[in-house]
Amino acid sequence: MSELDKAINDAARERVMEKVRKLLALARDSGASENEAATAARQAATMMNKYQIDAGDILIAKMDEDIEFARELAEANPRKRRHPFTEVSTWCGVIAMGVADLFDCVVDIVGLRDGGVKLRFSGHVTDVPVAVWTYQMLTETVYRLSTASPEASVSRAAKTAFRMGAAIRLQNRLDSMKDEQDRTNEECKSTGTSLVVIDKKKAAVKERFGESKRKKTRVKTLEDEAFSAGKAAGDKIPINRALTGGDERKKLGEQKLLN
Repeated sequence: MSELDKAINDAARERVMEKVRKLLALARDSGASENEAATAARQAATMMNKYQIDAGDILIAKMDEDIEFARELAEANPRKRRHPFTEVSTWCGVIAMGVADLFDCVVDIVGLRDGGVKLRFSGHVTDVPVAVWTYQMLTETVYRLSTASPEASVSRAAKTAFRMGAAIRLQNRLDSMKDEQDRTNEECKSTGTSLVVIDKKKAAVKERFGESKRKKTRVKTLEDEAFSAGKAAGDKIPINRALTGGDERKKLGEQKLLN
């Protein structure tokens, strides 16, 4: 590569990093509207999916040497109701664990003054807003699918079974994405690509916040059809589309449960 080509590539990378910084700053800005913050996080997710996951050193290598942390809250359940949820819905927790691991975050439960609880994502300042947005998008999608599913419509227990089935499959897929990401990073190390900053980030997050306490999920349900339908739906929800800002809001019974 010529010096001119290298200079052009470096300039392009710096523009990408600067744009992501601005988008993440907007996503965290308390003065931004909910729509503005969500749009900024979605756009940042698009760029981070393209540059960080596939070539993490592009976005991280030129960041400040000191690790910057962030913490954000997410809903315990996407269902809207007057009174706050006093515990995190199990199926939401399952999805949260998969998302947190993928984005090198730690997730735990915090109590609120109104007696309710929320999930809290903690990690590097570039990762947390995207993790929260991804978690919220996936849980909202599962919730909507459960209201459109014929198998889940028969009872409240059936809806819960559907959501748990979808959540388990989503967590499995998120775990697979994380494993692939780790393999890619290790291959980059073996070929001489520097990912020291990524390792430093992970170590700093672990030292600051510890590790998420993942529990083995045991499912007991009499609603086998709804549970199976949920797993099938969880296999079809396009996670990559979520990370690149795809809109999952669909019509006509969620287009027959994502076809």
